[in-house]
This record gives sequence, structure tokens and C-alpha cells, in this order.
Amino acid sequence: MSDAQAGEAGSILVVDDDPDLRDTISYFLTSRGFAVTEAGDGQTCRSLVERDDFDLALIDLRMPGEDGISLCRHLRETTDMGLIILTGSGDEIDRVVGLEVGADDYVSKPFQPRELLARVRSVIRRTSTTHKPAAGDTAGLKALARKALEHEGTERVLLSVLFTDIVDSTRRATDMGDQAWSELLEKHNAIVRMAIGKHDGLEVKALGDGFLTAFEGPRRALRCAMQIQSEVAKLGIEVRAGMHTGECEIRDDDLAGIAVHLAARIAGLADGGELLVSGTVKDLVMGSDFRFEDRGKAELKGLAGDWQVFAVMGQ
Repeated sequence: MSDAQAGEAGSILVVDDDPDLRDTISYFLTSRGFAVTEAGDGQTCRSLVERDDFDLALIDLRMPGEDGISLCRHLRETTDMGLIILTGSGDEIDRVVGLEVGADDYVSKPFQPRELLARVRSVIRRTSTTHKPAAGDTAGLKALARKALEHEGTERVLLSVLFTDIVDSTRRATDMGDQAWSELLEKHNAIVRMAIGKHDGLEVKALGDGFLTAFEGPRRALRCAMQIQSEVAKLGIEVRAGMHTGECEIRDDDLAGIAVHLAARIAGLADGGELLVSGTVKDLVMGSDFRFEDRGKAELKGLAGDWQVFAVMGQ
């Protein structure tokens, strides 16, 4: 059994070019029951991740060779592990960028061991409950595509695509400060992921302050979006959302195609707390108890013609 599989509390990969800091973190976390593996650079990290599964990676942003931002982006695109970035006290911009490319949290150096432990446990607990495909199935969107189009040997599938993002996130982050904003973002992310799981959706990718998600039917996507907006309102924030149903192309656990662009453009038209959908979505749920308000036709950047847009007013 590898070290990455042995820890009862979880398996952690520490990625930092400072050997003394790696040893300090490893000693502390190992004493708390974690299995810890060390990497001094991005290339070593990539090799270890290809060989073993880890619950969490602690990644220094400032490293020679591949920096932490690039490494974090790669790990978010290729794994389901939790990601915590380690930043210097003056790295505010890099810290925000790290969160935007998919990190779950950050810890500023120098840090208190108890704070590090609390954040590690929090991220592992949260990511371990994230909705994922069943064991033994192909990963991510490929599993969803195969389930929906089993009779066709294709990587194209009809999906309901939902974009969400926090309104005024940049201003809020500036006003609140890094620590408070990170905590609020963590709560928002937990709410979104819980809703995705409840409605049998799939988290395609996190987008810093928002998410791209996919569902096999528009009703599930609509209910998920409405739950997210209702729950995050209790945090004092607003989420805008946009949705379209259409044929998507599966590309290495990501989505591509006009349907994705259309959903993104519609989301960009929404105000805070608003859920906008295409006419296709409205037509597909005709006869249901969803209520819609016609918002007229809109020109969407990069897409030819005018597109009918509707606001979801409730259920």
C-alpha cells in the first residue's frame, strides 16, 4: 500500500520548493493521522498524481519552473482532489487568481498550524461529499454521455447546461478582505455542490466565483438553480444564472459547443438573483408548474441571430 493510501485521516501531497517548510508541514500533519507525500516542484507533483490518488494537495504559488497557478489549474482539470494554495502575505492578487482557477482555499505564510489543520480538514470533508460518478464508471461527463447515448457511439449528447456566478464578486472581495471573502466563497461553493448532488447534476468545472454544471433534463437544472439562489440569499449574496438545453460535445471532461456558449451568454444577461433561460428550455418544460416571463429577443455575442429569452419567475 502506498503512503497516499495509508492515512486514516486522509492523504495529502505537499508541493513546495522549500524543503524545511515541507518537512515542517509533513511532520505536523503526519502527527494528526494524515498520510503525507512531498514534492519539490510541479513536475514531481504531476508524476506522483499520475501514480497515486490524493485527497488534497497543498501547493505553493511561488515555485521555480511551473508555478502554483499553472499546477493548480492542471490538477483541477484532471483530478477531484481538494486544493489549498500557500501564499505569502503580499500575494493578494495571486491568491485571487488561485481561487479563480479552482483552488478550494488558501493559507497565508507564515501560518498557525491549527489554522492549517482546520482548513485541511474542512476542504477534505467538503470535497469528499461532492457528487461524483459511480465507482467503476468512466469519469465525469463521459459517464453522463455514455448513459444518455448508450445506443450511439458518439461523444455528443443532449444536455441542459447551467451557468451560475456571484454578482459583484470582485467588489465584495475587495470590501470584505481576503479572509472573510474566502470563507463566504467556501460556504457558497458548498451550497452549490450540495444542490448539484441533490438534483443529480454534474459539476463540470468551478469558475472562481461560479460554476458550469450539466443535467440530463431541464427540470432538474431549473430546480437546482432555484435552490442555489434561495440558499445563497441567506448568506447575503446574489447569484445570477443562465441555462440552455442543446447538443454538447464532450471534450476531456469538459463541455463545448453552441449550447454551452448560448447558456453562458444568457447568464451574462441576468441580474442579481435572476434565472434566465432560452426559449428551448421553456418549450421543453411546457405543461409543468414553472412560470416564465418573456424578456424579448436578445443579440448574443458570437451567436448569429436573435434569441428569445425568458425569466423563471417561480414554480
